[in-house]
Amino acid sequence: MSNPSANRAMSAATASLVAFGASLYLLLQHTVEAQSVEVGKTVLLACVIAASMALHFIFVGMAAHHLNRRAWVWVLVAFLGFPISSIVGLVLLAYFDVDQQGLPAAR
Repeated sequence: MSNPSANRAMSAATASLVAFGASLYLLLQHTVEAQSVEVGKTVLLACVIAASMALHFIFVGMAAHHLNRRAWVWVLVAFLGFPISSIVGLVLLAYFDVDQQGLPAAR
């Protein structure tokens, strides 16, 4: 990527999406296999899921802003179809950044 700020934001958005997926997997596995409910573990995993989702949307907005896109549109799309549209959105943001590298600089 040509924009290091956008690259960092997209990497952080990807990491938070992976944290969401891992926590959701652990929560589902915990609830299916548990004979009794462990409230502490459930609350901890739910907090990690909520925090990772919030951070993901923030980082998607930051990446869009650094790439001179409308951040609120990208965050709205990521939110409405989460997590599939978030993955597609990150791929499209990376594509738009690579696509802009071939254009001459605006003066």
